[in-house]
Amino acid sequence: MILTFIRAHQFNIIKFPRVFVDRHFKKHFENYNQGQFFELIDHSEEIWKALEQSEFITPRVLGSSDGIIYYEYLDIPFRIDEVWKKDLDIDPVIFKKIGEMLLLIHNSSLDSLMHGDFVLHNIFLNSSEDLCLIDCHPPEVVGYDRSFLYGDGQIETYLFLLNLASSLGVKLALANIKSVRLAMVSFRRGYDSIGGLRPLVSAIVRFYKIRRASRYSAFNSLMHLSIGLFFIGVSRG
Repeated sequence: MILTFIRAHQFNIIKFPRVFVDRHFKKHFENYNQGQFFELIDHSEEIWKALEQSEFITPRVLGSSDGIIYYEYLDIPFRIDEVWKKDLDIDPVIFKKIGEMLLLIHNSSLDSLMHGDFVLHNIFLNSSEDLCLIDCHPPEVVGYDRSFLYGDGQIETYLFLLNLASSLGVKLALANIKSVRLAMVSFRRGYDSIGGLRPLVSAIVRFYKIRRASRYSAFNSLMHLSIGLFFIGVSRG
């Protein structure tokens, strides 16, 4: 099993920039006006409701004050991208489940609901091997942008696929094409239906802007984009 492998290799828990107090954690949202802040709270609650009756876990909003949202504490020591790096033969069912999780969000009662930052480093395993999803808001380098919270779910789906190889690391991904391809194919099976040129173009633009806002060079951003597109192509075969 996954956790057996992790324990055997003395997996190191990553430290994250959050403040954990008792059984909740708090997250600061600076430079958000009041309307944007309360919309973010509503959006977090909608994500929780979308997954409430499923096998997937996401933290519930417990309260808020002065630009801080207090979330339910989750004991989630195993981040999926780090697990994958340590076990390139990871069970592909995990990626199928990740696709199913995103589909649940996109097919929730609010047809235009999106996660906001659906990438591997926001997906974890708990000690029971349940998939847990956090940080349902736009990337911090983007700030408030409603189009990341509500819109065409296909854009978010393509953006996840574009980020997949980068999550593993470019050198490792190119050295293990079979593993990345299998992850994408499995994700597609879980999500069920991915397609459309327009959302792909929008995802490409979004991917590039996020990397540039994260202070990666234009060359680096285009290289990661090209590799992401390469893997999207080979996963269709």
